[in-house]
Amino acid sequence: MRQLIRLAFIIILMCHAIPSIVAQSSVEEDSLRLWVKYEGKWGLIDGNEQWIVEPVYANCRSVFADKAIVTFLEDSAVAKGEVRRHAVINDKGQTELEFMAIDAQFLESFETIVFTTKSGKGCMNMKGEILVEPVYEDVWEDVSDSSRLFVKVNSKWGLMDALKGLLVPTEYKHIETAYIDRYIVESDEGYGLINERNKKLIPTDFLWMRPDFNNTSTFYSTTYYNRAWGYRDGIGSLYNSSTGDRMMQTSLMVEPLHTDRIDYIPFLDDTSSGFMLLDEGKKLLLDTYYTTLSYFNEGRSVVSKKTDFSIKDSPFRNQAFGVIDTLGRVLVEPKYGFIQPYSHGRAIVSHEGYFGVIDLNGNWIVPLEYDFISGFDSYGIASVRKDGKIGLINKVARLMVPLEYESVEFFENLYLVKLGESFYLYNSKGERLYKKSLQEFKFPHTHRVYFQ
Repeated sequence: MRQLIRLAFIIILMCHAIPSIVAQSSVEEDSLRLWVKYEGKWGLIDGNEQWIVEPVYANCRSVFADKAIVTFLEDSAVAKGEVRRHAVINDKGQTELEFMAIDAQFLESFETIVFTTKSGKGCMNMKGEILVEPVYEDVWEDVSDSSRLFVKVNSKWGLMDALKGLLVPTEYKHIETAYIDRYIVESDEGYGLINERNKKLIPTDFLWMRPDFNNTSTFYSTTYYNRAWGYRDGIGSLYNSSTGDRMMQTSLMVEPLHTDRIDYIPFLDDTSSGFMLLDEGKKLLLDTYYTTLSYFNEGRSVVSKKTDFSIKDSPFRNQAFGVIDTLGRVLVEPKYGFIQPYSHGRAIVSHEGYFGVIDLNGNWIVPLEYDFISGFDSYGIASVRKDGKIGLINKVARLMVPLEYESVEFFENLYLVKLGESFYLYNSKGERLYKKSLQEFKFPHTHRVYFQ
């Protein structure tokens, strides 16, 4: 059962796998910005295909909001792995910072630069002030605090504070942010939870542990909750991250990837299934015993029942999926190979090798006719594939971008499609923004993180 539910989680992630890259919030032609390569040199172009920053740079390494890290033509002959000059350039072409490094990139959540030198990796702020000396195998961010970074030595991770020094020694196989001042770690024994002083709040003997978080209204923002899930011996336990106290247990391995009812926790035991109402301290039992349940979103939960047969082309043996509402009423009978959790009033259904879309009442918006459909983004756009070709549809099933491309990447209100060696950029209205095809490019990125 544990492997089955984890596989479901992986498939949901794959279906919603959209890079955490955010372009400008407006796609009007005069506000669009894109770093592109033209005749072997990089520059910044607007939506009218006019140069904002002339193409004079050897490379564009990374882009965050209105800034880019670039390297220079005069250093283009420097061998790979050698130190060269880097600069931070804003979208007016002004140089804000210069520094020497082998390579450099912005972190996902802050205007902070990880850079590589001969001695290792380090981190600096936008003033060029060193936050972490370049002596580490790897450096990554603590998304809860711009002054804290995870550092790696001899394949083990710890936590560094730019002002206070090493907070957590480099002794863990893995470390990640669970909440403010709380971190999930992996030791040789297993996973557990520590605070910023390396005090163990949950013992490191779990098979798997992860923060309780929710990808909210878009695919580019994440809300972390003061809770953590731990899995051991086929049982999932929900913990309070502040105290380490256990809040509930379940046989399910559930993930609140998209939910507006974060305190309705799906649970399953040997005899019953339903939802734990954390605020009220009671259980909402369902009349029917389901083998899996998702968190509620938009008043709907995707559930599955055990069957005596396996559905063709489904990775879930002897399982059929349907939909219930918050009263436990069946809106879609459990008879399909898989149903993704609802997002923006739509759910993707896969059955016997085909994909379609249903609304909140289980009515078909798109019949089972596509070879694949991605999840809908916050603008109501999803990618579809049929006979090896990819296009885009909106939430009323209208084809916004024709089925003629090889791949697509989602940005915020921007969609980059590939055909042969060329790339084309569309907005959510299905309008192509550049007349010419693009060859190499870099979009701005951020990763918005919230804590509740």
